[in-house]
Amino acid sequence: MIAFILITEAKNMIYMTHTILQIKKESSFALIN
Repeated sequence: MIAFILITEAKNMIYMTHTILQIKKESSFALIN
């Protein structure tokens, strides 16, 4: 059960990081244009 929670937390962290990077990429791309 604890392992399942840790895996879920890790997935959420990866997803959040990916989303933040995506937003930064889009905002910097918007600044260039």
